[in-house]
Amino acid sequence: MKEFVYLLLGAALGAILALLFAPKSGVEFRADLQATAEQDKAKLQADWQDAMAKTHERLDQIQADLKKATQKAQGEEGEVEAEAA
Repeated sequence: MKEFVYLLLGAALGAILALLFAPKSGVEFRADLQATAEQDKAKLQADWQDAMAKTHERLDQIQADLKKATQKAQGEEGEVEAEAA
């Protein structure tokens, strides 16, 4: 129990010292934090769009390859049936 009290006192003291020696006011810090968050959000959205575009391109390519393979397999199956007859 004694250790927990010391932990709380240390946390409170640390918070007070952080506020006293902060290089910016709370308003300035929140504005900077918001601007950074908005920039990060915009970058994340752009990265997401790029990843989705690449994923769609890759899926289209896989679909085209699958269609070719299916057509080729059906063509070979027809040849085998013709040879057997």
